[in-house]
Amino acid sequence: MIKKTGYAVIAALIYGIFESIIYSVYGFEFLTVFFLLIFFSVVLNIIAFNNRIGKNLKYIKVRRELQNDVMRKKDKTKVNLYFRNDSRQKLYFNYFDTLSDVFSLYGDYSGFVSIKPGQVIEKHYEIAPNSIGKYKVGPIKIYSEDPMRLSFIQMVSEKIDEVKVGPSSSDTFTQRSERLSNFIFTTGIHRSAKAGQGYNFFGVRQYNESDDFRHVAWTKYGILNGDDLYVKEWEEERQIDVLFLIDYSIGTNIGDQNRRLYDTFLASVINASYIIFKNRDGVGYILHSSVHDIFIPPVKSSKVVNKLERAVAEIRPEGTFSISSATESIRRNLRKNAMVLTLMSPHYAILDKDLVPKDVLSGKQQYNYIMDPRGYYVESDNNAIMDLTETLYNSERARLETVARAYNHLGLRVQVTNEGTILPKMIADYTTGRMANRGA
Repeated sequence: MIKKTGYAVIAALIYGIFESIIYSVYGFEFLTVFFLLIFFSVVLNIIAFNNRIGKNLKYIKVRRELQNDVMRKKDKTKVNLYFRNDSRQKLYFNYFDTLSDVFSLYGDYSGFVSIKPGQVIEKHYEIAPNSIGKYKVGPIKIYSEDPMRLSFIQMVSEKIDEVKVGPSSSDTFTQRSERLSNFIFTTGIHRSAKAGQGYNFFGVRQYNESDDFRHVAWTKYGILNGDDLYVKEWEEERQIDVLFLIDYSIGTNIGDQNRRLYDTFLASVINASYIIFKNRDGVGYILHSSVHDIFIPPVKSSKVVNKLERAVAEIRPEGTFSISSATESIRRNLRKNAMVLTLMSPHYAILDKDLVPKDVLSGKQQYNYIMDPRGYYVESDNNAIMDLTETLYNSERARLETVARAYNHLGLRVQVTNEGTILPKMIADYTTGRMANRGA
């Protein structure tokens, strides 16, 4: 294949040949010889390249091996790349791995190769995904050009791998260690008791006709007026199921390749899940948008976190989000009573004036959080732009607070939060609900 540059050079040389023939009448015969020599050198170079490299590059066999097709965000995975020359000619070419900005690359992911007939050459490099979801690791492209760079040939290998990327363990650890004090993680809050006929003694109260006579506290008989009766009360522990409903619409895709809003949601939910497991309560999840509605039933085991990680590794944030559709998803999927914690992006935090309480109240104890977008956009060094950005942030925060108050008037608990407070707020609301025994 000849480049446009090659055609332009050939055209210019042909024009020069004709011009030199005209000027040869005036004694410039050497110009004709000069242009003819250059013309034949260029043509021979192009013909030689296309007959040798151009015809034989298709005999280069490319094979890529991924160490693992299931990864975690930011974790490096080794890649082995093999080139085999099945032709009878020594060939040379450049190569590169066609990966998007979803991956960071380290090592020999591109370069130059000179390979003899029958030879196998290995290249090694590493890739690290920057986003959660399912992605294709694109084909390997190899290309070559002649020394004058007038001809070009390219070949694309058919090998395309698919990888699944789960949440980053480092993000989870960082949030767990920095966002909360050690007190929250080391002090048990396992307290959710129901008074009545249970297992542990709770206290005594005055007897009424509906009480079981077997529970009369005879030691307290007549303590006030001589014939008053009292009964013993007992208590029993109640476990609570906690359901996290995560907005997984395109609105959670704000941020850059190193930190996106859905990363914060998932890291916060996973950390909160492990705290809840310590209290022997069940945890479940719903990934919800107009495209996704993935329900993972609550269980009292960290295996449910693995299910969540596998689920988000199979999809990417898509579609739109609305609180009414999320409420319907809760009603449809969650049959038993539970505590529901909903995480929403600011993009779809818009109040529909036609909403009524029945559209947003699921019948469960529900806490809702709208994420402030501050910190998910690139900050500028320009003072004027910084002042404008700060004004926009404050305006957006005021809008979100207005939406939250409107939802609160409908009976739905909604508060605006940010990356630094989302996890402590969820734990505080979980503790409050558990102590009140509302989720049992």
